[in-house]
Amino acid sequence: MARKVKKLRSAVRRAQSRVVVCVLLAYVVIIAVLFFTGDSGYLKIKELETKRVELQSKIDELRNENTILTKKIDNAKKDPFWTEKVVREELDLVKDGEIVIKMKSTEK
Repeated sequence: MARKVKKLRSAVRRAQSRVVVCVLLAYVVIIAVLFFTGDSGYLKIKELETKRVELQSKIDELRNENTILTKKIDNAKKDPFWTEKVVREELDLVKDGEIVIKMKSTEK
């Protein structure tokens, strides 16, 4: 009878060990799934990091463009010759008495 009790106890311990291992394994699997697919999971963080890098690049481009435009505004306010040059080139305006000769491009 004592042998049967010992066998029964060891069988119960093995069963308990298996249950504990299964529960721990289930927790590990759940945590791994949440780590990769959750709202703040690894994949989402990588996606957001890529987007942040793209937006930072665009911000840098816009800052450079803003600097160039600020310089153009300063030149337009301070330098009348620069203003005249821009008006002549972009608006095709001429002074009184000037003759404009335009050449046709031969390239297509």
